[in-house]
Amino acid sequence: MISFQHITSLSFVISVVHSISFQSFQAENIVSHISTYNNTLFVGSKNKIYQIDKNFNTLQAMTITPDSTEEDNSVTLMLVHPDPRRQVLFWCGKVNHGQCHVSSLGDITAGDYLDEEYFTDKLEDKFDEDNINDEDILSLLDTGMFGHLGASEANAIFMDISSNEELSEGMRTNYTLLSSAVFDTSRRHERALPTLGIYSLLQNQANDYFLKPTVFNPPVEAYSWLLVGEDIAHEYPIHHVSMMEEGEYVYTVTLQRLNVTFTETHYPFHTRIARFNKFEMRFQHYIEVPIECTERGHDYNIAVDAQIATASLGMANKLGISAGEKMLYLLQGESDNNDKHATANSALVCGVSLRKLNNYMDREMERCHRGRGSLVEWFKGHPARCETVVSR
Repeated sequence: MISFQHITSLSFVISVVHSISFQSFQAENIVSHISTYNNTLFVGSKNKIYQIDKNFNTLQAMTITPDSTEEDNSVTLMLVHPDPRRQVLFWCGKVNHGQCHVSSLGDITAGDYLDEEYFTDKLEDKFDEDNINDEDILSLLDTGMFGHLGASEANAIFMDISSNEELSEGMRTNYTLLSSAVFDTSRRHERALPTLGIYSLLQNQANDYFLKPTVFNPPVEAYSWLLVGEDIAHEYPIHHVSMMEEGEYVYTVTLQRLNVTFTETHYPFHTRIARFNKFEMRFQHYIEVPIECTERGHDYNIAVDAQIATASLGMANKLGISAGEKMLYLLQGESDNNDKHATANSALVCGVSLRKLNNYMDREMERCHRGRGSLVEWFKGHPARCETVVSR
């Protein structure tokens, strides 16, 4: 476990001496996601997506409730694709098992440009052609996972892989999509689905978009995703609070149970920080470490948000690091033993040098890495055991 240094505590009670007026935008319903584009904001909310300008004037609005149902829809994932050759709005809703969509930035109401069945149809044709009958993969196709990433509490970022020419050329893109999700296992009990996956957003011959796993090779069981162990998949949700890209690595801050053995009630939630190399599409060196953030005997165990930033001179002096170093800051809250949400009215900001965190992870990799998934308990469904190899 790595300890974060306490920087400051926060209280949610604020005294206002003088009122300050701000320009504002008022959506019709609760807002869940915001994405920036060219000095404008795309705002995802319950039943609607808006584009607003810097003065908070509405430029566009799109209703996202399905025509065939009266069920409310909520934006669970929304990103502007950063590739200048084909910038579009990629978003997923809650309905239809987290169905995803692609909208034109110029006119978000013009239609849905994501063909969610394209990759599935191609794959089924290939299976028929080669007489392949893989029940596990066919089960994945039945769940529609290749166009349905917007399950509850999804999170995602576009990862820039343009600096790896071979990878970019092979994937036909400079960007890949890292997506996490906590799936509704009550509806999808027939198959464990990825907690983390890397996907490519590509165009077909009709210039529609489709999603495919960046690595997908069933004969050798090579996939660009991570699954929770089959025995505990439906009892051990992993909540990815924040994802950040820095250099060659991607960091994701997660909330998990302290132990995988008694997942339902016996162990509280806590924060774990994960890291993997963004050029390794199969998570070969994925590692997680638990973090500790305490003050005066209180364990601030629940991650609320996270950010990577450069340490100021004052912060560097306080923490004994070099000015200009990258820091990982965490906003941590408290909860009772069985709640993944912060339940107290106070929070703590903690931080650690990214260099020190990476050094710690590198030492753990050297000491314990025994292949893909060997550094996380949930991959096999039992506590990880690391025995130091002694040279003779």
